[in-house]
Amino acid sequence: MRKTKAAAWSVAGLAAILAAGMTTACGSTGSTPKDSPSTTVHQTASPASKPKPTTINLASLKNQTIIAVGGSAASGWGDSVKHYGYLGRGMNDLEKQSGVDFTFSNQSVGGWGPVQMQQRFPTLLKQYKPKVVIIAWGLLDDEAKHTPLPKLKAVIQQEISESLAAGADVWIVTPPTTGSTYGVHSNVQQEYVSTEIAAGQSFHSSRVIVFDLLTVMKAYLKSHNIDIKSLEYDSWHPNTAGHTLAGQLMADLILEAGHAKTGTLVNHLS
Repeated sequence: MRKTKAAAWSVAGLAAILAAGMTTACGSTGSTPKDSPSTTVHQTASPASKPKPTTINLASLKNQTIIAVGGSAASGWGDSVKHYGYLGRGMNDLEKQSGVDFTFSNQSVGGWGPVQMQQRFPTLLKQYKPKVVIIAWGLLDDEAKHTPLPKLKAVIQQEISESLAAGADVWIVTPPTTGSTYGVHSNVQQEYVSTEIAAGQSFHSSRVIVFDLLTVMKAYLKSHNIDIKSLEYDSWHPNTAGHTLAGQLMADLILEAGHAKTGTLVNHLS
């Protein structure tokens, strides 16, 4: 059970969220050497261009620990269940549908970015000894602080390197769609998100996987004619419905990568 914002809780037995899931395509982007496994980006694709999926061994998560780092949206800001949010909801959905019990600890901190987490991060790896590290920076704080993109990329690469050295796989999850996604600074936000993705891709490793939640959620809202206003707490953060939908879509991407299911996410907002 969840105890505190930063405490670990077992996702086994938590209340189920809405049934999953939109079918997604899983594949690599860019070119990599033949002898090097590719970092993969998971997003929607047309049937004609659907690449071969990358496999995640979901069974290997049994009785293991997954930790996440991110900012305020990742920490659950705007969700009616305090400090739960799309990451906690998504991990709950993942556990429910995969049938694999694991422990999830959300170490996200509101107002923080990768630079602020830099000193604390090695301690988290030693403390939790995670099987998977989810890097889920929303990057709006970095945009507001004008964090240089090269510095941002370097710090995220450091997080990835430290995670791999500690024996953890890395899942990079791009942020959920909010009002800022469509605002006047949307192009700048995309530059920061693209930098986060590029940091993961630079490792050319099958142990580093990018789940492009932002792209998938935008496509879902468009295809279902859903107004972003109905899903936002404010322009930076989802409300409970937004966190719920983002969590479902994130879990769906992971489950698809694990070949655990296929299907189409129902429009539960209608």
